Order: sequence, then structure tokens, then C-alpha cells
Amino acid sequence: MAPRNTHGQGRRQVALFGTFDTDNFGDCLFPLIVEQQLSKRIKDIELLLFSPTRRTAKTANYGRVHTLDELGQVFDTMLPAFVIGGGALLSTEHVLFAYPEVRLVYPYSLKCWLLPAMAASSWKCPLILNGVGLGPFESSYGVLASKYLRQADVCGNRKSFPILAF
Repeated sequence: MAPRNTHGQGRRQVALFGTFDTDNFGDCLFPLIVEQQLSKRIKDIELLLFSPTRRTAKTANYGRVHTLDELGQVFDTMLPAFVIGGGALLSTEHVLFAYPEVRLVYPYSLKCWLLPAMAASSWKCPLILNGVGLGPFESSYGVLASKYLRQADVCGNRKSFPILAF
């Protein structure tokens, strides 16, 4: 199903995926940096944040944070660019201290990077990955991660990711 856009007409939309619903200074600072940098390069940018939950971080308030499950509802006509970023987001284990009250069906960590990478591939929209490191990672996800993350238009990181051995 092709995505549609339900937001502002004429604005260039970028979907940003990460853990912006936690009180982690670096994660909460990242959307502000992305927005500032993109607005220097792209006129009329609209940054839409996606995180595991709807909760509002006390560290920052940047308006609405969509849940990862809302991706298909938020974009249902126009193809946005996707940015995945923040902390050690590439992980296959749920970070329990970040979401202790959430009962998991499957790790939110996969939804933070694998879901948007797969959607970007399917919707043929640009994908940018900015990761500072690799979190706990189950090796059985290596092939899947490599398949989708190799398709990223830009892939920046502070540490090397063995799963992305190009």
C-alpha cells in the first residue's frame, strides 16, 4: 500500500525515528540538532518524531511524538525521508530501564530501526542512519539488518557496525 500524507501541504516532511520519549539528554537533543541542520538545507521542513510510546520526555518538549505503530496512519500519500538516529539504537534487545512499564510483544529496539528501514525500502524513500554505536545485538538478525541498512542513502556512525560489513 502506498503511503499518504495527512500533514501540512507544501512542507517537506522528514520522519525521525528514535527514543525521544525517554529522559535521556542525548536522545532528546538529537531531534533539535536534526531539525536545525535540515532547516539550513531544506526550506519548509516538517520533522515528525516517532518513538516507542506517546509519553512526553521531561527533558525536552518538541510537540507531538507519534508511536512507531502510527507510521502507516501518519504517512498515507506523500513519501517522506526517514532518519533513524540517536544513541545505541541499533539493537535487538529492549532496553528495560528506558521502558520498564511497557509489556513487550517484541523488542521496541527493532521497531526503532528495522521497521523504518524496511518501510523506507518498501516505499522507496530516502533513508539516513545516524547511530553512535551498536547495542546488544542478536547475531541471527545480522543478515536482515545488513540487507536493509545497506540501502541507506547516508550511514554515519561513531563506532563500526560488524553487521554492516560492506
